[in-house]
Formats: sequence, structure tokens, C-alpha cells
Amino acid sequence: MNKKLKWILISIFWLLLWQAISMLVGSSLLLPGPWETARGLFALLADGKFYADVTATVGRCLLAILLSLAAGFLLSILAYRNRAIRDILSLPVALFKTVPVMAVAIYMLLLLSAGNVPVLVCWVMCFPIVYTNLLTGLDNLDAEVLEMADAYEITGKRRMRFVYIPALFPYFKSAASIIAGMSWKAVVTAEVLSVPQFSLGYELMNSKYYLNTDLLFAYVAVIILISMLFEKLIVKLLKRMEPREYEGSRIIKTNKAHAEAARDVHTDDRQENADIIAPRIELRNISKSYADKKVLEDFNMVIESGKVTALMGASGIGKTTVGRLICRREEPDGGELIFSDETSISVLFQEDRLLPWLNVFDNIAIVLDNTDRVSKILSAVGLGSELSKLPSQLSGGMCRRLAIARAFAYAEDKSAGLLIADEAFRGLDDETRNSVIERVWKTGIAGRTALLITHSKELAKELADDIVCLN
Repeated sequence: MNKKLKWILISIFWLLLWQAISMLVGSSLLLPGPWETARGLFALLADGKFYADVTATVGRCLLAILLSLAAGFLLSILAYRNRAIRDILSLPVALFKTVPVMAVAIYMLLLLSAGNVPVLVCWVMCFPIVYTNLLTGLDNLDAEVLEMADAYEITGKRRMRFVYIPALFPYFKSAASIIAGMSWKAVVTAEVLSVPQFSLGYELMNSKYYLNTDLLFAYVAVIILISMLFEKLIVKLLKRMEPREYEGSRIIKTNKAHAEAARDVHTDDRQENADIIAPRIELRNISKSYADKKVLEDFNMVIESGKVTALMGASGIGKTTVGRLICRREEPDGGELIFSDETSISVLFQEDRLLPWLNVFDNIAIVLDNTDRVSKILSAVGLGSELSKLPSQLSGGMCRRLAIARAFAYAEDKSAGLLIADEAFRGLDDETRNSVIERVWKTGIAGRTALLITHSKELAKELADDIVCLN
């Protein structure tokens, strides 16, 4: 039995049961049956005021939801950034969660017009849900993604639009799904108490006063039906907002002027590595501990200017920590870290740290704002035919190649003089690795200082000028 037929049969069962109970009661005044309710519904549909009532109630509900989402989004960000604001808001949010709808509506009648009371009552009910969900989302943002955004200088509006907001979407979706049904109930309840001229709640109350039970049931049916449609519409809209494969770019504006400008800039036409300053880096007596675990103690190392230095050692011995210290993601507990020159640093993290809501093209465009150069580096790593796919649609090796492309794209764009690559070719088969080394690594590393963190002796011997073993 398919799902649609199943629900039809269930509906017929309850209608028959309703009719049977109505016949047992024997009074349409006390319990009208489905037919009497249907007649009341047809009477409503023939009344022009009914549509004004529906429009007014739906409008109040939508306004309350929009205000709840806007206030929840803004105040959750402020609370996330400022502990004092979070503490100040904790009391009213807790109060809003516990206060009865009836109490809020009665008090608001002293302050506001009848038509505005349902909006504010609904806002009081919905705002805490939005605020709490989004604040929880902010508190649980992926630290690795945020660190990646810092490393690649994704800041300002671009960071908000392409990092924060997409990361918060699951929490936003959860909040919106909850308040979709709650908002409708809160608005209608408040309308019953505040009796604005145009509202379903007011007409519901009138039907009760005048003992028009068939109309009362008809209004209840309308309210239930619209509530269900309202929730389904919101769920459908949220579904359409979920990350999915898309063509083109959401980051680079592909207008004609930009496209022409992009065609005028080709990597091959630029004076390669002209602005690169490759630093010499010296680590003197470096110490680093995490809680009670000492990772580095009196560690010394030199990375020569313009050369590739491989750092080797067993897993967990501190190789990644050395890289994080050099790229200033961590501070040493003791010792000196000396750079001969200041320069931009490009980091290829051990994890891919891709943005799952952006397609392949935009995962590069977010650090390199040039269509031709993005396309070129993606072709170089063998992803030229996968531009519209999301990272979730790629294999592990393809994701790694995308991460490699991003690191070199950033290095190119910022003329970075230092590249730190942690297990750069992790998960790549021999053929793919050799292709990436020839087409991307060797050309991209030229003229730069590089630290290659690896456990592979063969790779260290092949790519590095110097090898340091961490014991």
C-alpha cells in the first residue's frame, strides 16, 4: 500500500468515526458532523471577510516569525562575541521560555493595539527558540574551519556569508521548523484574547458566543489546515536552502567586465614569483606543552630560505605542533622563533578543511578571486571537470587535491614566501601524487621556503633539500 492511499484510508476512518459519534450525541449544536462542518466551511468561503481574516492572521504570523529570526540572529551574534551581553540576555530569554501565552497576551493588551498584540505574543514565544538554537550553533562552530578561514584571511562579509551563515543553517533550520507550528498557535490564541477586527481568532470566539457550532468547527478546520500548509511551506523552503550542487560561482561575479578582466590575467603571463620573499626560519630552544603533556623541549631547527625542509618523526611526536608554531597558530612556551623576513604564509593542513556548502570552484575562489586562475589550478590537480560538485560528492583523494589546490592558490594570490604542508599528499595513489607533484608542487614551490611534514622517507628524499628528524 502506497503512502498516499494509506493516509486517505486513515482520513476516511476518522471521518466515519466522527460522524458516528455525532449521530450518537444527536445534536449538531453540541457536536456537528462532517457534513454540517463542510456546510459551514462553504459558507465561510462565500464570505469576502473570511479572506481578510485569513490574510490578517497569516500576515501577523509571518511578521512575528521574521522579527523572531532577525532578533535571534542579531542578538545571538552579539552574545557570542560578548560574554556580558550573553549574561544580560540569559534572564529575559529564560523568562520568555516559561511565561504562559495567556499572561503575555493579557498584559500586552494594556500597552498595544489589538492587532499588534498577537505579533508580540508570538515573538515572545518564538524568539527564545531562535536565539538559543543559533547561539548553540555559534558555540559549536567547527574550530578547524574557523582556523582555516583565519589562515586564508577569509574575513568580513565574505566570512559571514560563506563561513558563519552556512555553518549555522542546520540550527536555523531546526529553529524555523519548531516555530512554524508554534507561531500559528500563539497568534490565533492571542487573537482570541485581543479580538482584532480582522482575524481568525476573533471569528472563532464569535462562533462560540453565538453558538454557531458548525462555523466554530469550520474555523477550527481552517486553522488546522492553514497551520499544516504553513508548516509544509516553511519546511519546503528550508529544504530548498540546503547545500546542493550548483553551476558557476557564488563568490566571483561573472559579469562581462569581470570576465574580460579575468581573461587579461593569466598565470603564464605574470612575472612568476617576482614579489615572493622567502624567509629563513630558525627555532631556538623551543618548548611546548599541552596541559601536562610536554610535546617539545629545547627543540632547535633551521629552515633555509628558498629551500624545502622535510620534518619527519613518529606519529604524535610533535611534527604538526612545529608547523603550527611556525605559521603562528600556536605560541611557544619558551624559546625563540626567528624569521629573517616577514611574509604571508600558506598552510596545507593535515585535514582537508573544505567548506562543504561550496562547490569545487568556489572552494578555491574564496581565496583566489580570478576565474581563469581558479580554473587553471583546478585543471592542474585534475578537477577541471568537477567544478560544480560539492566536497561530499568527491572521493577522499579528490578532496585532498582540492585542498592542495587551495593552498597553492592562496600562496600565488598573496605571494606567500612560506608554505607549510602537513602530510601534503595523504590519501593519493602513486600516479595521482606524481601528477600533482609535477604539475603543482614543483612549479608552486619554486622560490619559496617550505616545510614538508611527512612520515614518508621516500617523499622526503624526493622533494626536500634538507631533512630533520624529530625524536
